[in-house]
Amino acid sequence: MSHADDRSGHRVSRIVMLGDSLTHFGNWPALLPDHDVLNFGVSGNTSQQLWERVEPPLQSAPDLVTVLIGTNDVGHADVPPREVVHNLERITAAASTVAPVLVQSLLPREPRHGQVLRALNDDYREVADRLGVSFLDLWPHFEDGRDGLRSELTTDGLHLSASGYRKWSGLLGPVLVGLLAAETMS
Repeated sequence: MSHADDRSGHRVSRIVMLGDSLTHFGNWPALLPDHDVLNFGVSGNTSQQLWERVEPPLQSAPDLVTVLIGTNDVGHADVPPREVVHNLERITAAASTVAPVLVQSLLPREPRHGQVLRALNDDYREVADRLGVSFLDLWPHFEDGRDGLRSELTTDGLHLSASGYRKWSGLLGPVLVGLLAAETMS
C-alpha cells in the first residue's frame, strides 16, 4: 500500500513511528525523505502511555510501524522491567495487526541505567522474535563503551543531536527499504 507521491510521481510508503522524545524530536520527513513518515513520538511518554494512545496512529493506514519506547520508564518512572516488556509486547501485537513492525532497541543514556537497558534490549529482541516482527539493535552504534550515549551523538546524555539523528536514520533507512521490499514481494 502506498500513499503519497514523491516529486517524481512515484508512490512512497507510509511509515508510522511510535515513541517518546527520541522519536518526537527527529525531523523524520527530512531524515527519511523517500517515505511518508508520520511521527507519533510524544516527549516524556512511557510504554504505558504509548499503549494507551496506540490506536489512532494505527488507523493511519501504515505500510510499516516502528517502535522505540521505554527510556522514560527506566530513567524517570521506575517502571518494573517486566511491565515495560509487557507494554512493548501489547503495542507490538496491536501494530502487527495492521502492518509489519520494526521494534528498535533502547538507546544508551546515563551509564547508571546501562544494565537495565541492556536487559530490556534482550527482552525486546525476544518479544520481536516471539511475535514474528523485525528488530533493529541500535545500542552498539550509540554506546560509548561505558553504557552511556556517545557524546558526539547527544545534546545532554539522553536526547540526540543532529549527528545522532543522522546516525539513527542511516541505520534505519536501509532496514525500512528491506522490510518494505520484502512485504511487497509477499
